[in-house]
Order: sequence, then structure tokens, then C-alpha cells
Amino acid sequence: MLIKTRAGVQMIARSSTDQVDVSELVAHFGVAATERAAAGLIHGRSLEEVHNELINILPDCVHPAITVAQIMSRAPQLISPLTTG
Repeated sequence: MLIKTRAGVQMIARSSTDQVDVSELVAHFGVAATERAAAGLIHGRSLEEVHNELINILPDCVHPAITVAQIMSRAPQLISPLTTG
């Protein structure tokens, strides 16, 4: 969660899974954390700037438990969109 305050942007982050390491995510902004929880004030940056940067770094900090490559078929059967029943 990001909240604009008079003192800066308050960042609060929580995770309930090992696939999201909150400390890795918020360290980018200079906020201290544990693996599952963080809260800190970011000075000298706008809410929009922090938000945009957060969105950009999320893919580097979220590690899915399973990927599409692990569950998809190697040689799927394909049909034409024009095929009728």
C-alpha cells in the first residue's frame, strides 16, 4: 500500500507466500523489512513516481511457484477457427 503524507510516501507491504519476498521489493526504495512485512517512509518522491517504479520492479520480485512452461503441453493439438463440429 502506498499513502501520500505530508512527510513523504508511506509504503506498507505484506506477503503471505514465499513467492513474494517483501524485503527484496522494498529495499529498492530504502525501506527495511522482513521477508513478509515492511513499512517505511520514502522522502523526496511523489506518490506517482513511487507507484510507477514499484510496478516496474514487481516482476523481478515476484517468483511464481509454478510457471506456464511447467504445466503446458509440449505439442498441443490445434484446430482452425473455421472448423465446425
